[in-house]
Amino acid sequence: GHLSVVEWLHAQGEPTVAGCTRAAMDRAAENGHLHVVEWLAANRNEGCSPEGVDRACAAGRLPVVEFLFSRYGEPSPAAINQACRGGKLAAVEWLAPRAEAFEEGVADRELDDLRVMEWLHARRPALFRRARVHWSALRAAQR
Repeated sequence: GHLSVVEWLHAQGEPTVAGCTRAAMDRAAENGHLHVVEWLAANRNEGCSPEGVDRACAAGRLPVVEFLFSRYGEPSPAAINQACRGGKLAAVEWLAPRAEAFEEGVADRELDDLRVMEWLHARRPALFRRARVHWSALRAAQR
């Protein structure tokens, strides 16, 4: 999140920035440092990897996610699944109309956020094939 350091490294030129990779933007995206992501997108060519986008979704970094999709295009199916598993309802709501594919059975495992489960169940009940018992237990525990 230290944009001044990123700018300084960039200003040093070769060989200081010779090893720059997508990892810088990936980490900035995952940690929600929109100002760094925007600067890197404007000043560097490495871009963001699909895994970096997925991690930003899992972390619920919605402003970063919105920027990355405006810049680099459609979300991967993994992006919305990561947001679901991360319990990031705002990211799930934003991604849902943009990502057609949910992973088959995303609700069957690793989904422990009642708000996300209720939201998904209301819109995509087919995702809950085997999750009925888990969902009922979670719902009872959180009330």
